[in-house]
Amino acid sequence: DTEVIVQFDANERLVVLNQGAVLFEVSHDPNRPFLVKTGSLTAEALGTVFEVRHNGGIARVGVSEGSVKVSYPLVLNNKPSGLIGNEVLHIGQKISATSHSGLSTVTSVNPERIGAWRQDMVFYQGATLSEVIADANRFSDTEITLEGIDDEMLNNKINVSFNLNDIDSMLFTLTKLYPVQLDYSDPYHIKIKQLGNN
Repeated sequence: DTEVIVQFDANERLVVLNQGAVLFEVSHDPNRPFLVKTGSLTAEALGTVFEVRHNGGIARVGVSEGSVKVSYPLVLNNKPSGLIGNEVLHIGQKISATSHSGLSTVTSVNPERIGAWRQDMVFYQGATLSEVIADANRFSDTEITLEGIDDEMLNNKINVSFNLNDIDSMLFTLTKLYPVQLDYSDPYHIKIKQLGNN
């Protein structure tokens, strides 16, 4: 469930990621910069291997080789400004961005975990419930939705890992991390509901 648009020409190599996750292995060419755009975020490869993910309203970039320049509008008073913030990521570093908070601080990540979804694993550090469910929907045959979840729970950050071949275990684990219950009454739709909310 990943959507990309590729626009290569003599002056620029551009990939637009509408949603999902992509791992890039890029040769450096100063005459044809390699750019990935997703939402308001731009990642420019400086000769590298890196991933870009965009799910649940959060854009993430992680670097397993080389370095990547990440640009995103600065957020002032909870609104995007006309100014652009930049960070350069090196091997074993990652960053995220949302329209509400802008670029996060740069944090460390095991380079081997970059693109781990290709081996059916996902690792989260500071992920929201919305982001986790957006990823789950990319790999699930059954639609998963959040219903009656309050903002506090939606914005709560978790650190967790999942095997994407076992979505049911992934969802069960969420019931241990959050006060939620799973509704399997519709065979074509799994609902995650907050306990105490109707």
